[in-house]
Amino acid sequence: MPVLRETEFAGEVVWLGHVPAGGSIRALAVDVLDLNFSGEKGARHEGVNRASCVRVRNLYPQGTEIRNVRQLSVLSAEEMDAAAKDMGLDRLDPSYLGVSILLRGIPDFTVLAPAVARRRHDHRGHGKPPLRHSRT
Repeated sequence: MPVLRETEFAGEVVWLGHVPAGGSIRALAVDVLDLNFSGEKGARHEGVNRASCVRVRNLYPQGTEIRNVRQLSVLSAEEMDAAAKDMGLDRLDPSYLGVSILLRGIPDFTVLAPAVARRRHDHRGHGKPPLRHSRT
């Protein structure tokens, strides 16, 4: 029995952002993300491990070395549009939210579990190299 199942859903990358280490959480729009198992090279949340913070204080004493699971911030364009509308805004700028990857086309994206497999394929079904976005 396969663990991963193919679905009919395919998302489109509509925006990429880089949040430089040592600064604010504001993302800079980029065309390419240089990703590896530590996250994005030179990014604020890069690293395989991190010190625990107040967000997980019910699980670990603050400062405990834990697995870094916040290397990227992936959001749904549709859900950002709905949030903007609820706030009476025309749109939310992904750079102000520290977005790494903004996707369009995956319904109810935020209800997916954090560990859900997300794969990239070319038109022949083969894995693809670095994540790229062509601005139009």
